[in-house]
Amino acid sequence: LLSKKYALPSMVKVGIVDFLEKVSLNSGLICKGTLPVIYHQTLLALCQFYKFDLTDEEKNKIRSICNRVSHHSISELVLKEINYKRI
Repeated sequence: LLSKKYALPSMVKVGIVDFLEKVSLNSGLICKGTLPVIYHQTLLALCQFYKFDLTDEEKNKIRSICNRVSHHSISELVLKEINYKRI
């Protein structure tokens, strides 16, 4: 759904970020400190397609998610996308 690039309402984007944060905080879902690759790919897709629509608070939540549960290659791309500035 995220990669379709639909114009999502802000409440939907807030809900997605909150859901991803709750999953990262739930230690029962984390197996040996890692989450499935699809989780990190979803986070990356959100940042790639909606980085200009996210608020600073949501961006900070995404940064804390990357610090909490990181993937050796995808988290770096997520942080690069979320820190991108328009010229």
